[in-house]
Amino acid sequence: LISLMISVDQSMIWTWLNWKTLSLLIGAIVLLTIFPAIERGRSNALVPYDLMRNSSFMCACLVIACACQVFFIINLYLPEYFEKFRAYDPLQAGLPVAAFMLGFAMVSFTSGKLSEWLGAKPMVTGGLLIISATMVLLALLGPDIAWYVQSALLIIVGIGLGAIIPAVTTAAVAAAGL
Repeated sequence: LISLMISVDQSMIWTWLNWKTLSLLIGAIVLLTIFPAIERGRSNALVPYDLMRNSSFMCACLVIACACQVFFIINLYLPEYFEKFRAYDPLQAGLPVAAFMLGFAMVSFTSGKLSEWLGAKPMVTGGLLIISATMVLLALLGPDIAWYVQSALLIIVGIGLGAIIPAVTTAAVAAAGL
């Protein structure tokens, strides 16, 4: 993974077709390809092979990997966007992120218990639908949306994500038999 990260990071300096970038990319592909074969035969594998064959666990991992992209984008790129393209100061740029985190905090503390009662599938499905509908609405409203409308919609996105992460984590732990 380090080879892959260095190649992507340095591609802007070296260019993508530079021999150094290509060598690091090829090395990353080769190492990532042989890693499962090496780990499969080991008794103390870094990633237990039987766990990776558990479809419920892998599905939970995939949902977390996709849902966490929303978390990452809102926390990292949204403030950058506000500062660079809307000329917000850092406090103004951080307030919509705080609204998102407020929605996340409102739900995430009870989501695990609620998923035990309702089941993980309704929580995850509902959370993904909430996030998808709200993100589409944000896109349709465009970049010049009023800050208070955007903050309210980000609270709703936070509620959707707060419903997903604890429920999926609980489901993954249950699927792993831990």
